[in-house]
Amino acid sequence: MVRSVGITDVTQLLLITIPQSIFSPDQRFISFVSMVVVVVPDRCDWVSAALVCGANPSLLQRLFGVLHRAMFHDDTDTRGAAALALKHVCDATAGHLAPFLEPLMQLLTTALASSSVISERGAVGISLAWGVGGRAEVGVAGSAGSAGRGMDAEDVLQIIEGLGYVVSALPSEQAGPVLTTMLCPIATPLLHMFPEEAVAGPPDANVIVLYFDRLAAVLRYVAHPELVATSFRELWPAVARGLERCGDKDERAAEHICRCIKYALRTAR
Repeated sequence: MVRSVGITDVTQLLLITIPQSIFSPDQRFISFVSMVVVVVPDRCDWVSAALVCGANPSLLQRLFGVLHRAMFHDDTDTRGAAALALKHVCDATAGHLAPFLEPLMQLLTTALASSSVISERGAVGISLAWGVGGRAEVGVAGSAGSAGRGMDAEDVLQIIEGLGYVVSALPSEQAGPVLTTMLCPIATPLLHMFPEEAVAGPPDANVIVLYFDRLAAVLRYVAHPELVATSFRELWPAVARGLERCGDKDERAAEHICRCIKYALRTAR
């Protein structure tokens, strides 16, 4: 009981510390975000325990709001720390995140797009306002000065891993459609890169590695063996073509394709 009270007190303090006014774009906000994204990974067990003890669910709403803002900040280190913090929050509180599935999936879609296609004029992203119960208000955001805000590939993998924990906590009948949604923006480019009829040459090795690493992360961290087996079976023709066309030409790309196969088989067995 003493521990429960202590955790609840900490939670309430965090709620007070994350007022709605933090979304003002000044130096105080930047400093605050930097503090949150560094502290959160080490305190996720407190957040999880507080939710079990019946803490105000708006804790997650506000925390996700801060992390989302930080993940598209100008500062590279802040974006990376926010992605890492999101992964840890998802891991610790996966059982409480079903109401947040829609905005989390929108966040993943935005992260995939921002790191994959950044035009010379600047990236166009999706601005999410995390509302009550996980509802998100979606708007388009982007400017000529936002090109630097594209997420690093490693940060995207952190987000995929976090979403994998959330999907793993869902029952199979609910996890299936979510897994399909996660795979769609990853599988579609792979199918275009490796069509049935071979093109003149394989795509750039960096692009191959990028998408197979993302596919590997999904297959590794979504702990639903039957769903993963079914999805990988559907993707196998493209995976096999990729391995065949890169195997004797690009050792690095072939290695990442093999790693993807390894994680698929490990999860599905």
